[in-house]
Amino acid sequence: MVHIYDASCEKCGKFYREEDPDELVEFNGKILCWPCVIDGRKPLENLSAKEMLDLIRMGHPYERGQPYSRMEVIDEIEKRGPALLEQLGWPTSDESVYRNRYTGDERTLRRLKNSYYEEGEKPDWWTEWYELFSIIEHWEPAVGQNLTRLKYLGSQGESMTLQEFAKGGS
Repeated sequence: MVHIYDASCEKCGKFYREEDPDELVEFNGKILCWPCVIDGRKPLENLSAKEMLDLIRMGHPYERGQPYSRMEVIDEIEKRGPALLEQLGWPTSDESVYRNRYTGDERTLRRLKNSYYEEGEKPDWWTEWYELFSIIEHWEPAVGQNLTRLKYLGSQGESMTLQEFAKGGS
């Protein structure tokens, strides 16, 4: 986020100095304060599961012209929990296999949900679905042949035939 100070919001006209708690940002080619960026937007709780998926996969939605911050999207995903996966038509069983969109790596949902902390190490604020945003952003249900993995390994200088790959080679 590019912070802009000692300027006025192009929508409301309010002048902002560096010491102001609110800030100006460049949004869709205009210099706006955050209240003006979010003015009139659809509330996050009213967005569909597909819209939430699209927003989190943007990285920082406001940089792509969407009036939502990444942290707001992450908080909403955490609030919705596994119901969001169900709305996407994705499995919620701990033994469901998910595939990384970039590397083709496959892991169970249980492993993905517990990837940051071991048992006994989890902080008090941690919830079972705390990492759901990361799962939705980087993973999807493993369906069909894992061509993503084959392409990824090829890009890393690894080589194998499709037959070796189909037999579980890595």
